[in-house]
Amino acid sequence: MMKQRLAFIFIIQTYNMPKHTQVITIEITPERFLENCSDDELKELDLLIQSERYQSRIREKEIGFKQINKKDENTNKH
Repeated sequence: MMKQRLAFIFIIQTYNMPKHTQVITIEITPERFLENCSDDELKELDLLIQSERYQSRIREKEIGFKQINKKDENTNKH
């Protein structure tokens, strides 16, 4: 399952005080992301995914996966 990492850098500085920097990393799975979307956000994501822009990217990736799988099948036939 693909995970996305988001890094947030918080910089807190007050007048005449030392600067404090903290990095926080959060892992979010696609499923967790979708579960936290509103109904309107899910509809918008669906419209974007169904658009030609993203469908062409999906088709390109599918062709690449098919070529890799076919190559693996030919390698295992020995």
